[in-house]
Amino acid sequence: MKKIKSRKLLGLMFSIPLTLSLFFTQAAVAAMPPAADQQEAAQAQEPMSPRDQARALKKARPSKAFPFESRFIEVNGDKIHYIDEGEGDPVLFVHGVPDSSHTWRNVIPHVKPRGRVIALDLPGMGLSDKPSLQGYNDLYDRFEGFIEALELKNVTLVVIDWGAILGLQYARTHEDNVRGVVMMEAAVAPLYPIDDPEAFRRMGSSAASALDFYQTMKTPMGEELIVNQNAFIETIMPDFVVRKMRKRELDIHRQAYADPQDRYNLLMFPRMMPIEGQPADTQEVFVKNNEWLLSKTKTPTMLIWFRPGLVVLPEQAKWLAEYVTNHENVYGGIGLHFVQEDEPDAIGYAVAEWLRRHK
Repeated sequence: MKKIKSRKLLGLMFSIPLTLSLFFTQAAVAAMPPAADQQEAAQAQEPMSPRDQARALKKARPSKAFPFESRFIEVNGDKIHYIDEGEGDPVLFVHGVPDSSHTWRNVIPHVKPRGRVIALDLPGMGLSDKPSLQGYNDLYDRFEGFIEALELKNVTLVVIDWGAILGLQYARTHEDNVRGVVMMEAAVAPLYPIDDPEAFRRMGSSAASALDFYQTMKTPMGEELIVNQNAFIETIMPDFVVRKMRKRELDIHRQAYADPQDRYNLLMFPRMMPIEGQPADTQEVFVKNNEWLLSKTKTPTMLIWFRPGLVVLPEQAKWLAEYVTNHENVYGGIGLHFVQEDEPDAIGYAVAEWLRRHK
């Protein structure tokens, strides 16, 4: 098959140039006022795209170091990689796709004084074994098995992306064992699941582009991009981080998926996004997660949201603050989707402060 220019195709699918200037408005950049000298530096480079302006304001790069001891535990016949630091009630960090525990490296130091911090590589990802996952329920069973194997009690879940779907399911089915849930970039109400694609498309250019992405991933083109061209690592991840990621940072993810066969687990995730009720298993999970969020009273939740965001838009954050009880929103700064790579200090501080107030 002729090699497809994945960058060009993904840019077309998202109906934006790969600088994502459609997402970044002047208001988004202004949401976090820069220091005077940074403003002058940005203005001196005009004209600049909004994303380039945002990058100009972020001189400090998060550390690439991962100063934690790797541990492994067997769950359902496969080894799961994790880190386990500190003491006290557990705080479990659950990453998204195509990430790993490495993404929390600059968040954890802020939270470690507040409890025992644990971050796993989900089955099939990172340094964990890579069985051929048989859908969402297989993944969830292994995730739940990990919590049981470590005998975690009174756990706080810090979750993002598909990690948020797993975490919310665990929280609603084990409410007595969950201290609270902190989520970012979570596919929840009112935007998800996508029951009416045309109505979803009419919500704006970003929603229409996201829908095009999900639908394309469900076709043979998705396999070409994700499996053959490793587009999750080579294109999607670097383009949905505001700052420029280092080659050494991306190499960590390249090494995790050096075997193209292992990338089928990554392709599984966008294909599991429920559209018009299908797939039925994830549709049910999304609906039940939303029902729990909108009816819960006991379990505290917090959303850390970002401008412009990708899965959670500012308007959605406002809706959640209005309709979810025992819930709060915290603004995390400028970010797209892999927000731990752009705003780790803001995330870490927000989680630590939330834990302090919910002893």
